[in-house]
Amino acid sequence: MPSLNEEIRTLERKIQQLNLSYDHYFGGREPREPLALRSEVQRQLAYFSGSRITNTALRFRVGTLRARFQTLSQQWDRRLRELEEGIDDRQRFRKRQQGRAPASGNRKI
Repeated sequence: MPSLNEEIRTLERKIQQLNLSYDHYFGGREPREPLALRSEVQRQLAYFSGSRITNTALRFRVGTLRARFQTLSQQWDRRLRELEEGIDDRQRFRKRQQGRAPASGNRKI
């Protein structure tokens, strides 16, 4: 049975992996949103929220991870909403760049 400290460290790594997975999803490298990993992280955070942690340092780490996850979730949800509504500026920029002809090699500087 892993210690509480190891479980918190594992949760921290999963949050980092989830953030990277969302970056890949929004960048077009992943075809699907990482919902399974996101629900797993939410489940673990709910477990820690319901458990009594007597060590102040570990309780602080869990609170920090919960806040970080909440902030990232809001960013992901906002970005998903922008993509669904078609108001994502990054996507528009990429489309404009793809529509332009490549620069010729005969440029004067």
